[in-house]
Amino acid sequence: MLNNNGGHLGLTILVVEDDLLFREMLCEVITILQPTWRVYAAVNGQDGVEKAQSKRPDLIFVDFQMPVMDGYQMALALKQNPETAQIPLILSTSEQWDHPRIMRMQALCKATLFKPFALRELAELLERMSLLLTPREYKPAISREMAIFEPA
Repeated sequence: MLNNNGGHLGLTILVVEDDLLFREMLCEVITILQPTWRVYAAVNGQDGVEKAQSKRPDLIFVDFQMPVMDGYQMALALKQNPETAQIPLILSTSEQWDHPRIMRMQALCKATLFKPFALRELAELLERMSLLLTPREYKPAISREMAIFEPA
């Protein structure tokens, strides 16, 4: 199902950010730029893991510096769980790009937005992601039995 811009309708996004004002702003801007998307928010990495498991988003924005569980720990937890391992992650950070943990986390993510970022950067990223993603509710389920191939 495509919208007028060629992007998919009905994508579900999870924004994981501990800064209340930035979290609210990012959720609001995503809703304005992509009005057909559902946007959920989490306040830290642990909350993000729990919401990723319950909401099954199509895309997750992850802050790097957070209390309870930081973005890197959250990304590792998601990638280790078969139910959340394939959800694309977008790193959102104010840390330097050459910070060793940022570099490791970038390897787990589809893209990085360095704070502060321009609205244009966010809009372009959302547009790219909308063309790449299929809403989870439209993805056909593949059973484990179907995924195992035996030689003839």
